[in-house]
Amino acid sequence: MGFAVDTDGAKARYALPGGDGWLALIDYPDPQRAQAGAQALKTGELNDLAAYRQQDKHLAAMISPVDGSAAEHILKQVLQP
Repeated sequence: MGFAVDTDGAKARYALPGGDGWLALIDYPDPQRAQAGAQALKTGELNDLAAYRQQDKHLAAMISPVDGSAAEHILKQVLQP
């Protein structure tokens, strides 16, 4: 996913109706590396990846057993324009 010493990140746990979910927030140095990270998520085999979203140099992903619509709702709140 393109992590390096200049890549910041954080994670948070969400208590959701279908079980606990993890939100990963990654702040890349530039949009190109964020796009490469999103591509790695898209083509990778991450168990329980419910949804991900890339905006500018930011990438957010929900790793959770919940359905994609609940995960998308959280991602839209986190990555507001």
